[in-house]
Amino acid sequence: MENKRTINHAGYSLVELMVTVLVSSMVFVCASLLLTVGLNQYRKVNAEVGVQTEAQITDYFVTEMFQEADDFHYITGGSDLPAAVSKAVIVRKGTEYYVLGCVGSELRYSKVSGTDNASMLADFASKPKKDTFLSEYVTSFSVSQPEMSGVVDPKTGEGYILVSSVFTFMDHSYTNNSFVMLRNRKVN
Repeated sequence: MENKRTINHAGYSLVELMVTVLVSSMVFVCASLLLTVGLNQYRKVNAEVGVQTEAQITDYFVTEMFQEADDFHYITGGSDLPAAVSKAVIVRKGTEYYVLGCVGSELRYSKVSGTDNASMLADFASKPKKDTFLSEYVTSFSVSQPEMSGVVDPKTGEGYILVSSVFTFMDHSYTNNSFVMLRNRKVN
């Protein structure tokens, strides 16, 4: 009796291995591209949602600020504005003064000291960003009294103003237009 062992030398051929590596590489590249595109889209949408949220929070804050104000002055130019500040609103609440101002593409807010507009704006401009920062990506900010009869009662000063702001990020603009009811004083 002879014991014959057969050794099977059959395995994968070089062609089969190359095809397997090629198909695996294509699957890996497609998965990598899909993941990269998905992450980029997520980052873009997340950033846009962040700007929209910031715009809404800023709108709410500014609306509350005007509703609580006893008096305010909107300053868009002139010698009172420091070089860095393009527009500002000086708000009086009781005996304290606050400034809401545009510095570049940022909207900043701070309590200030001073006896006149120029000194209050200078105090505002001298404060560091970390102490005054409210929001960024602001490309436009304005406060106006709507051109409607009876908007502001001349006896009580109660009425409405229009607060408009535009936030721009990655070629997308978000506009907030709010009619704010003045509770305490009239527009100056």
